[in-house]
Amino acid sequence: MFRFLHIGFVWTWRVKAKELEPIFGGHSFDWVRYSPNCWIVWTDQTPDYWFDVLQPHLGAKDQVLIAELHQPLLNSRGWLSEFVWEWINRPR
Repeated sequence: MFRFLHIGFVWTWRVKAKELEPIFGGHSFDWVRYSPNCWIVWTDQTPDYWFDVLQPHLGAKDQVLIAELHQPLLNSRGWLSEFVWEWINRPR
């Protein structure tokens, strides 16, 4: 089952966005990063799978939240760049 997952980080030492991009590209069918620490991925994998993939790249005090976003996005509100909304609403 394909789904959107939101994956957000709090890094305690340094931003790891460039380091993580190949991981997102290699483990999802599509992804968008809308801030230095937040991604939305289109995937057939679970949050548990993503945690296992990402955990080796996290420091002891880094934080991560992986949450499923239901499609279509119901009862949502936000202020994001137009390219992010276009990406979310693109037919899949």
